[in-house]
Amino acid sequence: MTGDVTPSHHEPPGGGRRTPGLVARRNRRGLGARGTRRGLGVRGARRGPDVRENPRGPGAWWRRSATAGLVSLLVAAAGMLVGAPVALADSATDPLIAAVVDHVTPGVPGVTVDAVLTDLGPQFVVDNPTRTELVVLSSAGDPFLRVGPLGVLANIRSPQWYTSKTPAAGISIPPQAVDHAVPLWGRVSDTPQWGWYDSRLQAPQLTPAQVATATPLQHLGDWTVPVQYGGTLGAFAGHFEYRPPLGQFDSAVSQTQPLPAVTLTVLPGNPTPALSVINSGGTDVSVLGDAGEPFLTIGPGGTRANNLSPTWFALQNADDQQSLRDSGVRPDAHAAPQWVAAGGGGQYSFVLNRAKPTADLATLYAASGPTVVSNWTVTLRSGGTRVDVAGTTTLRPAGDRGPVWWQSPLLWVGIGIALVLLAAVLVLLRRRRSRRRAPARRAPRDPVGADRR
Repeated sequence: MTGDVTPSHHEPPGGGRRTPGLVARRNRRGLGARGTRRGLGVRGARRGPDVRENPRGPGAWWRRSATAGLVSLLVAAAGMLVGAPVALADSATDPLIAAVVDHVTPGVPGVTVDAVLTDLGPQFVVDNPTRTELVVLSSAGDPFLRVGPLGVLANIRSPQWYTSKTPAAGISIPPQAVDHAVPLWGRVSDTPQWGWYDSRLQAPQLTPAQVATATPLQHLGDWTVPVQYGGTLGAFAGHFEYRPPLGQFDSAVSQTQPLPAVTLTVLPGNPTPALSVINSGGTDVSVLGDAGEPFLTIGPGGTRANNLSPTWFALQNADDQQSLRDSGVRPDAHAAPQWVAAGGGGQYSFVLNRAKPTADLATLYAASGPTVVSNWTVTLRSGGTRVDVAGTTTLRPAGDRGPVWWQSPLLWVGIGIALVLLAAVLVLLRRRRSRRRAPARRAPRDPVGADRR
């Protein structure tokens, strides 16, 4: 048979010849002859084994994406399985472990020592308003801090002076700062209060298995820091204890609009909430502090704070408190107020320390249901009107006092097994799909365009 068509096309049955133009138009649409599908030689012929699906088609893209996603999930799960315990062990601060001060020897009335957990780690805070100097010894037994009538002096030849500024590793220590060197003192504060990080407060690190079996307030070891007070050798002594989450603390006030144009809103905290006071009126509203002293004044001209209020002082961070001391500020609930600007507008929020739980930790951990753990009052004054607003803090105990969910090794093992099973299912499905798409072997057909007898 002869004709104008190309070898990839054929004459339609019936012998009628089509014009090249018509054939070209059909080729542009992907068709050879009437009724012939794209990719087929003769009408009804199946695709041969040499005709394959485009490897860059959408189906292949989805399979590649699924495979890549699965690999990523497996790698992430493996990292979590291996990395979670390591992250816990390498952490500088374990929020579930607290350092507790048990006693200070010799007995020193007036000297206060606290172990405070900050965002960076546990920190000592010492206040010595007495006339006798308190000397803190380093881990090597050298004097490195003096706190007393002269303020605070630091031994700048003690390596511990440099590491006491931050709990981070890799602190640069000058070569002249070595253990047992002759002390060289420098004044770092004019007031007898100081806070510092100390490696002796470094809490022991628990593995996930230990966390799973630990009980609330469990004793986890002891710590001690040697000191001298007036030439007498003594020590700060304490212990570490396990403190898992207690649960959720909910706080509420009995009145949210105690005065005209004044709105109170309790902001959640765990355990200490905050209070927002909005005064949209034209008259100032005063908020009294924890000791009944003038604390805040909120009104159309902005918010002012009493710089001598113990409540205001307690809300400042350690650096700001030190700055206030250095400037000669001494909190005094009975002194005449010293007002300073605290913010613009008629709204101010502050941490409500008086709403903290008053019960001891053993009682809180023993709670088996919702329990009121604090009753408190916020007092407002406007003009000649005084309003006492009652508030409560309620503990809703945690149902599970075990480790937080991501610390459970069984959880990550389960996730790993599930991902492996998912990978196996995807591989089986892919193989089955490949077998279905494999071309069946058929007897050779007549070449396209050949005469049929």
